[in-house]
Amino acid sequence: MSQYKELINNNIGVINKLQNLIRSKIEKNEIYEDIYELINTLIDSFVNVVNLIRQFGINDEELDIAIEGISNKIVTMIQCFNHNKTAEGVDILQNQIFNKLDNISVILNKIIKYRIIIYGLNEISIKVKELINYNSCELICFISSDSNYIHRKIDGIEIISYNQMSGYAYDYLIITDTDVEVINKMLMDKKLNEEQIFNYIYYIYAYGFYASPEFFINYSKFLNSNKKYDGIITGISYTQKGICTELLRERFFSFANPTQDLFYDHEMMKLALSFLDVKETIKYVIIGLCYYSFQYDLSRSIQSNRCNYYYLVTKSYHNYSQAEKGEKFLSDFNKVSNKILIENHDRIFIEGHEEKYIEIINKGKELKFDSSLLSEVEKEKCIDAVKQEFNKDYPLTVEENKAIFKEYLELLYSHNIKPVIAIPPETRLYRDNISQRIKDEFYSIINEFQKKYDFQFLDYFYSDYFDDSDFYDVSHLNNKGSEKWTKLLDKDIWG
Repeated sequence: MSQYKELINNNIGVINKLQNLIRSKIEKNEIYEDIYELINTLIDSFVNVVNLIRQFGINDEELDIAIEGISNKIVTMIQCFNHNKTAEGVDILQNQIFNKLDNISVILNKIIKYRIIIYGLNEISIKVKELINYNSCELICFISSDSNYIHRKIDGIEIISYNQMSGYAYDYLIITDTDVEVINKMLMDKKLNEEQIFNYIYYIYAYGFYASPEFFINYSKFLNSNKKYDGIITGISYTQKGICTELLRERFFSFANPTQDLFYDHEMMKLALSFLDVKETIKYVIIGLCYYSFQYDLSRSIQSNRCNYYYLVTKSYHNYSQAEKGEKFLSDFNKVSNKILIENHDRIFIEGHEEKYIEIINKGKELKFDSSLLSEVEKEKCIDAVKQEFNKDYPLTVEENKAIFKEYLELLYSHNIKPVIAIPPETRLYRDNISQRIKDEFYSIINEFQKKYDFQFLDYFYSDYFDDSDFYDVSHLNNKGSEKWTKLLDKDIWG
């Protein structure tokens, strides 16, 4: 089924371009044979618009009067041209028809809305229904593969099967279901135009909230906060879970996130400094590192797809192999979302889900790890996970991360911000299975930087102040451990 509003808008766009071109020729007194060709094309475009209006059953009294008025004036204009009354014909075109065509555009923009179909019937589809901009759109139906729901209604909107789609004129099909076998088949059979597909489910899982609820809840918290912070924290999940900002004597915001590398530490810091309140008040940055930080590049890791949601907020992809594809998808998505979704739809989606996920996150940090209770299989699984984290030998990545670290430090110094480098504590099981080579390399790099830059370096990795009960898994501090480490940091940073 052809797009509804887009087809009419495209023809209106042609009419507007032709009007401008004809106006220009009239002003330059270039009334030759080619102007008649342009006028004929203009008339054809107007007829196309009228045919589309009739095809899609658009009924509006003001619109009908305007169409009739233009049609009558076109007949009069043609009669003038046929009787060699060129000046009179041009005057009718310029001073009457053009004005009425402009009025048609205004009327159509008021009454024509994008027709939307939602494919899927689930929690996300119901939420998307609330995110549609009904000033410019109308939701005409839901599509469900479950026969139990066919011909039922949600808030007056009918539920149909995909086989009934051919009976509906629509502009965009919003995908809210992961089962897209039917969609792919329709695309292959050319029963569906790819430009009409608005793949919201892919967006929300690859770029949006479900890609990382923790990341987006935290980012939303920052956007909604008073940004007069004394300090910012960056780092990977060990730092994210390990520092409780409320226990620091100065006011900090943590931009530490799961799987975050040095590149995105730097990018998130630049993002923070783009806000004037942060720039005017910040005095400290705690950079949470781990021994493999210089060997680690998220964009080249097994979790490289997480670069998508970083790109959403930082507009940076780093070395991600799918960057071009990702940029195109997001660009295409935004073009359509600006037409059919309400402003700040991302933030509204987050706010509708954050309470549930905050509870899940908080419950996870209440657990206590005890290596003595692990079976041999469970213990080997933990050991393998640690060894895999340190199974890295990427000299080019190390050199690139050193350059990023240097740039990060110099960014802080340029704003008179004190850097504090902090290494979180780990369980004994974790400590016993790391790579000594990577640890030595890390210390060598830190020593190299300490000769050139002034920063505080605090390493709690081997601290005996912590035991298994301070962690919820083999490497992440729980609530009890987070409180202990934060109080130690506070004392060591400020005395």
